[in-house]
Amino acid sequence: MVRRFHGYNPMYGAEVKMHVREDGRVVAHVRGEELRGYVNDERLHVGNAVFSIDQTREGFVTHQVGDRFNEVRYRREY
Repeated sequence: MVRRFHGYNPMYGAEVKMHVREDGRVVAHVRGEELRGYVNDERLHVGNAVFSIDQTREGFVTHQVGDRFNEVRYRREY
């Protein structure tokens, strides 16, 4: 998963750019804001939110734990 990804959150109508680093740290940009977090045990932690991660051919999909409708589909940037 180490690389840059581009995603879209239809629930909030927001584009998301995310960089996953080798050490598991994550930096995301959403609507001009920078969010920081980390990936651990197949989960993405950003602020107080935790998201499950399911890998796909193009990248991965996240769902917020406790709110399955908060979904983002990410594709690898080349």
